Amino acid sequence: MDFHFIILLFAWLNLKYMKTIVAIAMGALLFGAGLVGGWLLLGLYSGQQQVPADFERLAVEDFVSKPFTKMGMEFRLRNTGTTGLQIVTVMMNGHLNQSMTGLGEGWNGTTALNPNQTALLYVYYPCYIEAFNDSIPYLSGSPTQTEMSNIEQWVNSFNCTFTFLTTTSYQYNFTVNRLGFDLYISLAIWQSGQSFSFMATEQGQVTNLQFNPTANTITVTFQNTGTTPITIKEVWVNNQLATGLWTISNTIGDNSQDTCTITPPTGITITAGNQYEVKLVSAKGNAFPRTGTAPV
Repeated sequence: MDFHFIILLFAWLNLKYMKTIVAIAMGALLFGAGLVGGWLLLGLYSGQQQVPADFERLAVEDFVSKPFTKMGMEFRLRNTGTTGLQIVTVMMNGHLNQSMTGLGEGWNGTTALNPNQTALLYVYYPCYIEAFNDSIPYLSGSPTQTEMSNIEQWVNSFNCTFTFLTTTSYQYNFTVNRLGFDLYISLAIWQSGQSFSFMATEQGQVTNLQFNPTANTITVTFQNTGTTPITIKEVWVNNQLATGLWTISNTIGDNSQDTCTITPPTGITITAGNQYEVKLVSAKGNAFPRTGTAPV
């Protein structure tokens, strides 16, 4: 057969069936792409987690604002993942905390959590004053009705988003609505010159005094009515310091009671019918006085 004839025959076939060949090739290509795309979509939308099994997770189980006793927000956090995590930064409405005396880094508590571990973390409002300044309406020295109305609206509508960042650079956001009043009160307390160790953080009272003239002793009963332990540092009787006379553990747990028998300082004798003031002073400098009369 003539070689030139064969070449012409193949050329004719190519021209005649070129569209069919191209169509078949395109169809095969699209079919393959469809299979691959369908496989990818199945992986994305089949409900299977697309994160590693040891991916960290942090949940806010509970929270409570304490503008008077803590000047901040108390969070109960839980590690709901299967790997440990550690919080290294806390932000409020995108603002980093500011270093302030008595408030540390702006937050404290257990920041390293093992899987399924729960812990408390306190975020102190005054350390995020920039978030406050960015949002609060102007208030002059002699506020107008409009200014007061704007403040009232802000108090009722200010929302605060807390962001917890971990060592792995993951961040967890949690928004608390209508936090304006608590923020305002906390900052007012702080700006008035009170430190974080202000008296409201310790709540307690001497509930009873029992006098024993024979033994020259006073039995003191103290009730801690607050939510933080109180450490007794000093005992005073009639404005005289009695050192080293607290005979039992000097730390009274939160919401608990303790009793101790003390001996008055030198020169003070328990006498029937006389009045005595006993004052307990905590390590934070708060005083808890009570006056009683020795029985006749």
